[in-house]
Amino acid sequence: MGIYTTKSKWQKALQPIVDFCVLRRVHPNVFTYGALILSLIAALALYLAMTNRNWLWIVPPFVLTRLLLNLMDGQVARALHLADDWGEVKNEFGDRVADAMIFAAIGLSGYAKPTLALIALTLILLVSYLGILGKALLQFLAFILHGQEVLPAITIILSLQVLQL
Repeated sequence: MGIYTTKSKWQKALQPIVDFCVLRRVHPNVFTYGALILSLIAALALYLAMTNRNWLWIVPPFVLTRLLLNLMDGQVARALHLADDWGEVKNEFGDRVADAMIFAAIGLSGYAKPTLALIALTLILLVSYLGILGKALLQFLAFILHGQEVLPAITIILSLQVLQL
């Protein structure tokens, strides 16, 4: 069972918090930036644990809370009717920056060989890039076949650049 098979259960459990935030019009970026800050603290704790292993106690709750904030930013954005393509880009970019911080800290702290941490990070970025590329290509095909501009022009430009490869 992968983590995404439990996503809907987590979202349902988080719904009261999401409702609370929607009632108070908390902007979804608060969750995105909060997740980045928690990732930075977790990465710093991983790095500092080289000299004092007590720092490792910080990592699991901060990483788990980061994942929960990542779930809630989309829920709040949709509920407030703020979900858009640019928000998805910011969300994905923030997630990858957070991944990079944590894997860099793992590689630099000596808990894994730096080469393995770099390989893991590269694969994470590649999978993310391929997912975004797939969406862009689908939008490009929809535009070509049906004349419908579903995403901003940047998607079409990126698709054309990929097709030139």
